[in-house]
Amino acid sequence: MIRVRNEQTKIHHCLRSILPVFDEVVVLDNGSEDDTVRVVRQLQERNQNGDRIRLFSYPHRLARFGPEHRNTPENSVHSAVYYTNWALSHCSYRYVCKWDGDMVLLRGARREFLDLLTKIQTGIGRSWILAGQTVYRDAMGDFYLAKGEVNSEIRIFPNGKRCRFVKAVDWERLKRPFFVRKRRFAPVCFLELKFAGEDEFSHWSTRDWPSARKRREWKNYQLVGNGHIDGAGFERLGPTLLDDQLENW
Repeated sequence: MIRVRNEQTKIHHCLRSILPVFDEVVVLDNGSEDDTVRVVRQLQERNQNGDRIRLFSYPHRLARFGPEHRNTPENSVHSAVYYTNWALSHCSYRYVCKWDGDMVLLRGARREFLDLLTKIQTGIGRSWILAGQTVYRDAMGDFYLAKGEVNSEIRIFPNGKRCRFVKAVDWERLKRPFFVRKRRFAPVCFLELKFAGEDEFSHWSTRDWPSARKRREWKNYQLVGNGHIDGAGFERLGPTLLDDQLENW
């Protein structure tokens, strides 16, 4: 399940990295004003796994995270809660993986990730925490790994009415029954992309960040955007990082 808006610079690598591992890839576009939809349709037509993509359009403007989200009822069509549960309703398999349009599956994690997806098809339902490494692209097209910036959350969970999203203070969150216990998939399995020169925080209605994670992301985004990159905080990965993840795939 991939909710997208204006991801034209990332969605190609995102989808190509995951099409071989999932039974279906449900892409839900929220009024993109760039070429996101065109890129998705091209992959539907030209990729050998393109028939796995199911593309839907959600026409309502969403309240941005932060104060706008707080002031929007969760049953409003403008709420991220309503939108995400609407997105879930289009997923047709036993499990859902909540992926994002700025995430790329790491080449080195493919085999273990495929093994996980096979493993969870039998037995009692579980939810799984996935970890991702944030990387930033500067104005010259070079990628930089932000040292220590690894974020984890539940991204795989059973598909059914008992696992649904509810309103948290500044964003939506997954609510699951107590018996759907969580497990952690140990390896870092995806890259989370942030590009200097693009508004990576347009889905927020504040710059008064409510979490340490967002404060760290904002700081690193500013450092890379302004060219203040040092070896203590970043590791240069070069310009071919994303293409490298698709090698032999």
